[in-house]
Amino acid sequence: MDKTVDIKLYEDKKAITLQYVEQSFTPTENTGVTIYDKYKISIMLSFGMFAVTENIAYKAQIGDIFVFRPDEIHFAKIIDKKVHKFLNIFIPTDFFDGIILNTDEIKEFLEHQKRGNLICPPLELKEKLIRDTEKITEKLKDDTLIFNIDIFSRVLNLLLMISKHYKNTAQTVTEIPRCVKNTLDYLSKNFGNKISLSLLAKENYCSVAYLSKIFKKHTGYTVYEQITNLRIENAKKLLREGKSVTSVTFECGFSDCSHFIKTFKKFTGLTPYQYKKSE
Repeated sequence: MDKTVDIKLYEDKKAITLQYVEQSFTPTENTGVTIYDKYKISIMLSFGMFAVTENIAYKAQIGDIFVFRPDEIHFAKIIDKKVHKFLNIFIPTDFFDGIILNTDEIKEFLEHQKRGNLICPPLELKEKLIRDTEKITEKLKDDTLIFNIDIFSRVLNLLLMISKHYKNTAQTVTEIPRCVKNTLDYLSKNFGNKISLSLLAKENYCSVAYLSKIFKKHTGYTVYEQITNLRIENAKKLLREGKSVTSVTFECGFSDCSHFIKTFKKFTGLTPYQYKKSE
């Protein structure tokens, strides 16, 4: 199950988007490299998932929360074969602008400049957070539901609970090998350039075979799959911004437009031109 709905309160503001996922994944499977133009909050309703962002891997427990800034590249890695459940909340960057009430605490945890991406609430708060989140997901499953101020107030209450305890929560960072960290960091900064495995291996003082094996083990992707993922996600972002297909082709590291169009359609099901129109 993958249910997505928009909650729009103001004519002149973009909607908050809720996405409830209840889906069976296999171990080592990934949710795909993603970049959004909104804040993203993911509330875990099951065990067995890592989130990888930049060069850090976070292991989440049920009731934990991931938060990502716009344009913060990340993906989830599955470690248990089971049905995984989580609620994503996407908030436009300007959603709280113009509101007279003080929303500084919410803005602070959305930006999370001084902390990482994982929030681990204390047990008592976590139990309440899970209960309140499940009430929202039950409403999302109801196809006859007419969205109103009630569901928005529930979402806002979740944000307030998280922001209130944000500074005092612990987080669990799973250490990954330095060569994998370095490679993730290098790829995120240089995906638009020509990249070779031999260059990456040389930078990390290891063999191509070793780097390929350990990178796949810890991320679930090959190095070249990760490069392509980054290029496609950034291409989508640039297309949404109105850039031409030719400009995006070379800015994202593709050798020619034909190769870009073919690869883009393989990943998204749409040509770049179709994607621009759909946005």
